[in-house]
Amino acid sequence: MHTVVKWIRRNQRKLMAFVVIFIMIAFVGGAAFQQIMSRIGAGGSTVAYFGEKGKIAGSDILRAQSDLSVLRMLMFDRLLYFGLGDLPSRLLGQLLFPDSRIAAALSDNMKQAVIQGRLRMSTKDIDTFFSQATGRSELLWILLKAEAKQAGCITTNTQAKQLLRQIVPQLTQGQTDAKRLVDYIIKNHGIPERQILRTTADLWSILAYTKMITSNENITISEVQAAVGREGERINAEFVKINASDFVAGVGEPAPEELTDQFERYKQFPPDRINDRNPYGFGYKQPARIVLEYLILKLDDVQTLIAEPTPDETEAFYQQNLDLPDYQFLFKYEEPADPNDPASTVQKTRSYAEVAGRIERVMTQERTNRQADMILNEAIALADTHLTNSDAGRAGDAEPAKAAAGSYNEAAAKLSEEYKIKVYAGQTGLLSAAEVAADTYLGRLSIEGQNQRVVPLVKAVFALNELGAGRTGPLGVSGSKMWQSIGPARDMFGSIVAIVRVIQAETATEPADLYETFNKNGVTLDETEQTENIYSVRDQVARDIKLQKAMSGAGSRASELVQLIDQKEDWTEALDELNRLYYDPNDPLYIMTVSQQTRLSEMDIEAARVRSEENPAATASVRNLVERKKMLDELYSLIPEGKTEAANLKSAIEFKPGACYYVIKNVSRTAVTRQDYQQKKAQTALMLDTTRAEKLSFIHLGPDNIFKRMNYRAAAAKTDNDSKQPNGAP
Repeated sequence: MHTVVKWIRRNQRKLMAFVVIFIMIAFVGGAAFQQIMSRIGAGGSTVAYFGEKGKIAGSDILRAQSDLSVLRMLMFDRLLYFGLGDLPSRLLGQLLFPDSRIAAALSDNMKQAVIQGRLRMSTKDIDTFFSQATGRSELLWILLKAEAKQAGCITTNTQAKQLLRQIVPQLTQGQTDAKRLVDYIIKNHGIPERQILRTTADLWSILAYTKMITSNENITISEVQAAVGREGERINAEFVKINASDFVAGVGEPAPEELTDQFERYKQFPPDRINDRNPYGFGYKQPARIVLEYLILKLDDVQTLIAEPTPDETEAFYQQNLDLPDYQFLFKYEEPADPNDPASTVQKTRSYAEVAGRIERVMTQERTNRQADMILNEAIALADTHLTNSDAGRAGDAEPAKAAAGSYNEAAAKLSEEYKIKVYAGQTGLLSAAEVAADTYLGRLSIEGQNQRVVPLVKAVFALNELGAGRTGPLGVSGSKMWQSIGPARDMFGSIVAIVRVIQAETATEPADLYETFNKNGVTLDETEQTENIYSVRDQVARDIKLQKAMSGAGSRASELVQLIDQKEDWTEALDELNRLYYDPNDPLYIMTVSQQTRLSEMDIEAARVRSEENPAATASVRNLVERKKMLDELYSLIPEGKTEAANLKSAIEFKPGACYYVIKNVSRTAVTRQDYQQKKAQTALMLDTTRAEKLSFIHLGPDNIFKRMNYRAAAAKTDNDSKQPNGAP
């Protein structure tokens, strides 16, 4: 007994720890106990399969976690994100070392590249990648290692050691070398050198295979020649444009059968989609549309509710915020340290007297914004309380959510009475994303998304499951739900704040019949400006028919101009005569010119369509770009083969995309010389190769694609015949 007591005294700390753990397990219950015990014993058990014979055990997951920790200690996460500089490396960095803030910036940069035409892909592809690239780093590391090894991309430990010697001094800006860093990891973390070298080698093998597979398509000489030619060649022309719209007034109303035929022919086309089957760009298929309910405050009205800052308050603001980063613009400035060296600068601080007026304005704005937010949050509470507490609201089901939602009009009336200011409430008609973006008020509103990113309101309100989009994107704001308030939203000019909610959503669809009408009203705050904006399918069809018929009038006028030029043998005199006969002196026909115009490719048009996905306000510009491409192609075709110009053509050309006729005077082109080609071919080939590799990297490194091509299967899905396992990412 005495021996037992001595043993207990000697091991009392261990016993107490065991007792505490046992009590915790007993408290949380049997399920937790089973889970803890299963994890303790799961190290050698198989949790997943890949390829024909590949297995992933629990110990492999732990080893992968250790490998990724080693890479972080070696600062290879920074290397992938910032050091190597190419897109495949950055995407790999996001897979292995996900970071929401870096991902947000990377996503923004990529989308900007898409908008500028430097990255040839869809912004939806970018959102898809980042939505998949979270929470599976260990599995992706295991699969990518195995894939690189199967492809024969192997880096030896000797090569890994040499790589570390080259890279570590660069990553640390010379503050340490590879040996010191490796010794530190060995000493402080107990990780053997062979694991450090093996992990480095594995990462480099993955990088080598990624770059090999994404740069595996050869750029042909013909592609380079075409790209150099298109970029370097320029079109110049002089012409007179005669619009069919000038002759619409003389066209009679179309017959019923004409209306029906036009509607049936083009009802499946979206508006402005010009192609060989639809040369005018007619179209009656409606894009995805929503009805918004809104509650809006004017900040000028809200400002009347706040107290103006006193001198004591502005001086206290100066003292308290002098060194805060958010107010550096207010208090700090730079000036040259040496008048003879403008590049050398020194930071100075403005005195209180210099900035007192600006402080007062900043404080007034901040107080106004806080007051406005308080009122809008009160409005949300009034309108959404029952909705957020109901199962329907959480599920986002439209009809039950509608029944649970409070009234914006009632909330506005109550708040107007409480605060003695005008609170505006109302609802729009059925608006497309382009129409929301073009609205005087809605188009300039934005909200704060994840990571304090400002997201245009139009993106948030169209991120509906009902429209086939659960989110604006993984780095934007959460997907909206029917009847739930979104906001507060602010406009870029600091004039209004608002909350909105989607109360109706329609997917892209053809009109049911010729006589369908839609309310297209936007937001109106001034009652004197309220007008009904009703879109009628029949009226649009009638306008299109009349415009098409008016083309004959434009063609006749173009032929008359050609005859006058032949008679007078002078373009100016012929135009003067035509203007005297038919046109208002304040709006005459004249010779138009285009100069140094680059011909566009189908890739340019597709890039513009991709840009319009990210920025709905740019949708209308796509049609303009298509018209420009077709016009330049038409002008180019007038130049005889082997020539660089065609002078005094007097050619009348029908141009359906622009619903007009062109009477062409001169066309010329600036051709690319052999010397130009020799100078630009290497740079152009590199650009084409980089563009193609960047697009392929999204495909190759897409997590779902990795799981699919490596035939990943969770262990629960395994049957007796492993080769027949279904595919499936975790």
